[in-house]
Amino acid sequence: MSQYIVITPDYEVVRIQGKQRVAEYIQQYYSEDMLNICRRRDLDYDELSIQNVRDEGLLIGGTDRACKIYDLEEVERKVNETFSAKEDAKAMMLFLKQLVLERALKCPGDLSDLLSETDELYAPDILDDYPNQV
Repeated sequence: MSQYIVITPDYEVVRIQGKQRVAEYIQQYYSEDMLNICRRRDLDYDELSIQNVRDEGLLIGGTDRACKIYDLEEVERKVNETFSAKEDAKAMMLFLKQLVLERALKCPGDLSDLLSETDELYAPDILDDYPNQV
């Protein structure tokens, strides 16, 4: 089963196994974001229409509050291409492999820099595979 690296808008890194679990994780993250928006705007979440939720969801996903998704194999390829020192590449690979599944931690700067050069996957592509989830 494929593994993914997700960078949250709070600059935390999470390793997740499987597209479905990535979709669920991001949906949960956005749901919490939506609740926070409702609290700040003094809105009743339970009274929002489906269209309101979709509109706010698109707004959340289309801003700097979007989660970024990367295929772990692609990240590992980029590590091998980018790091000139073997020790640095090994250290980064060890860091990636030792990330506990679904446990977020602060993203180190060197990983953040590396990911900026790595092809990103987009949440709608993953979420579209699971249309029955909100």
